[in-house]
Amino acid sequence: TLDVPDRLPSLTGDRALLFEALANLLSNSIKFTPPGGEVILRGVEDGSCTRLEVLDSGPGIPEAERKAVFQRFYRVDDSNSHGGFGLGLSIVAAIVSLHGFKLDVGSSDSGGARLSLDCRPSLIAKD
Repeated sequence: TLDVPDRLPSLTGDRALLFEALANLLSNSIKFTPPGGEVILRGVEDGSCTRLEVLDSGPGIPEAERKAVFQRFYRVDDSNSHGGFGLGLSIVAAIVSLHGFKLDVGSSDSGGARLSLDCRPSLIAKD
């Protein structure tokens, strides 16, 4: 389901990389959502910035593993063996960091995963 208002503040960044990040988030949600489940891509205006959320009705990401899923080759131990090499979310994290954005993991209302990409540039100290 696409849940996006008619207008959102524009994003500044590398189009191809941001597309790759969003594609990885959606791919993960689709992979882990059972047949008949739901994946939602939501765009939210947050002040003068855009927040993108991918929500699903899959098994979710255990709270104890929410930071670890962004490490290369890390995979949540699941008995369904969804495959993959554990690189998708680490790539997303690298792209988000490169843009100075923030990525957050939580639970959706249905108990699945909620991955939120806050596109508000953070202040990065430069030497």
